[in-house]
Amino acid sequence: MYQALEPPEHRWQEADELWTQHYGQKTAPLVEGGRDVLSALTGSGYWLRIVTRGSRTRVARKLKVLEIEDLFGAIVLNEDFVHKKPHPEGLRLALRHRDKKAESCCYVGDSLRIWKREKGSGRRP
Repeated sequence: MYQALEPPEHRWQEADELWTQHYGQKTAPLVEGGRDVLSALTGSGYWLRIVTRGSRTRVARKLKVLEIEDLFGAIVLNEDFVHKKPHPEGLRLALRHRDKKAESCCYVGDSLRIWKREKGSGRRP
């Protein structure tokens, strides 16, 4: 998120603390039918994972508020990896939780910027 706003990387921690102070207690609602879709995917045998730069405390609280914490087999958080997106370290950690090969998985990003980057990489977004 901060990369898109372009503050110096050494100030990202400060930006995160300010964001948490002002917006950290707010949780955006799921889109209508979102929980049903996630439940259907899980019920059909898909193993859902989250890879995020979000902190463990913030993400755990949001998943609990949205009542979807039980739908994800693994959650890879900011504290779990050194190299942040677009580096694939976080995605690789998520794959390890079930010894999955990347070829058998699907990545769903949450921003148009990510989609454009993936499309430009030659991979299927």
